[in-house]
Amino acid sequence: MKRLIVIAIVSLLGVVALAFSVAAKPEDGDEYQVKAIFDTASNINEAGDLKVAGVRVGKIGKIELTSENKAAMILKVSKKGIAPFKQDASCVIIVSSLLGEQQVQCEPGSASAPELETPPGEKLPFLPVTQTSVPIPVDRVLDTFREPSRERLRILLNELGIAFAARGDDLAETLRRANPTLRQANRVLKILARQNRTLRDLIVSSDQIMQPLARDRDAVADSIVQVNTVAQAIAERREDFSETIEKLPPMLRELKPTVEQIGELSDEAGPILADLHAVAPDLSRFIIDLGPFAKEAIPATKSLGDTADLAGPILTKSNPLIEKTDALTVLAKPVSKNLAALLTDLEGSGGIERFMDLIFGLGSATAQFDSISHLTPIHGVLNTCVDYATSGKVQSACRAKFSGKKSSSASATSAGQEQVLDYLLGD
Repeated sequence: MKRLIVIAIVSLLGVVALAFSVAAKPEDGDEYQVKAIFDTASNINEAGDLKVAGVRVGKIGKIELTSENKAAMILKVSKKGIAPFKQDASCVIIVSSLLGEQQVQCEPGSASAPELETPPGEKLPFLPVTQTSVPIPVDRVLDTFREPSRERLRILLNELGIAFAARGDDLAETLRRANPTLRQANRVLKILARQNRTLRDLIVSSDQIMQPLARDRDAVADSIVQVNTVAQAIAERREDFSETIEKLPPMLRELKPTVEQIGELSDEAGPILADLHAVAPDLSRFIIDLGPFAKEAIPATKSLGDTADLAGPILTKSNPLIEKTDALTVLAKPVSKNLAALLTDLEGSGGIERFMDLIFGLGSATAQFDSISHLTPIHGVLNTCVDYATSGKVQSACRAKFSGKKSSSASATSAGQEQVLDYLLGD
């Protein structure tokens, strides 16, 4: 009974494992397939491992013989992130054990390269034989040193020498494809050849850089010591630096709008800076010439300072007068406008000239004249009220004086004259 239970459990575990294996098996539609051409596929088994960087990413599918006697392999990639292959992809057959078991290892290509194309007449992306290589197993190399292989190798080399006498280019191409190291070395040499000028400039620049460093090697050594000191100080304050670095991304985000505005300002300031660059010699000459002028202006500036010291208190004391003047200007503004309008009208209509003519005519009409010229007569009025007194003794018949009081006994003047006098005196 126990045996039956154990058998049932084992059977159940087998069914579960089979179900998981079937469920984990990727569908054909999820696989990426590439058709690769190799010179030979010896010791390669279908369903063998396909690796990238030593990691299994798929398996080897069907192997066929092409019309050119090459081995065509279907490479199936099941791991995500590997497909698709690029046009600079390459594959090589590697020996994975001492028993001679071989696998296919590929390099999918660079991310910037275009995707591997499917040529006309093919159903899958095609990797040509120029991008594949097959290594020579070590046991085959060792077999050439044993009899009768050694003798046969000698004969073979002799025959090959005759056969390849006129096919050196084909032999060189075969050797390049036979060893991936040679092919990669050839690529490196081509890159170096294309960058020959850059490498030369790099060497020249390196010499120019190293010369001052060699000349000032003591300073360079001291700078290294100082850098070590700084590094030690930073290590001692690593927590503070860590906190600062954590705050750096928010600060950069806050700084981004300001940097963008500064960039816009620099773009807009380009023409201004160009104009400043154009007038820079003139500005430089102006600044140089301004030096002697500034020296000569020092005494005048000192005198102006002394004058300012003296005028300061005076100006301070004149503030009340200035304030009253300001108030007067406000009150006089309407009168000024009317006076300006009157004078403008008189000037425009010739009123001033006519008034002058009137004065001239009155003077001419009232003036005496003789055989030589006209005279303006002056008549003196003499009476007891001619002399005005502000105070003191005056005649009893005349009480007029500049006292602000109206006189009641001024018999020498009329009532109209008193009114005019009061108006003029402000009484």
